[in-house]
Amino acid sequence: MLYRDCIEKLLQLEDVIVTNIECSGRQMHIHLRMQQRLHHCPKCGAVTSKVHDYRTQLVRDVSISGYDTILH
Repeated sequence: MLYRDCIEKLLQLEDVIVTNIECSGRQMHIHLRMQQRLHHCPKCGAVTSKVHDYRTQLVRDVSISGYDTILH
């Protein structure tokens, strides 16, 4: 969608995909994900797209249009 590209430019983030935007009260939650990349296995050195674990990190020091914005 067009507004998702605008959010990426507004936040000055590259190579992210906006998956969801939720507003509740004075908070805005923007859910992002990174594009999947190929990695080298540390054990055998083979190229793979599999990753052992993904973590969700929260970034809270962003304010957009008076909303306390949290990036997921």
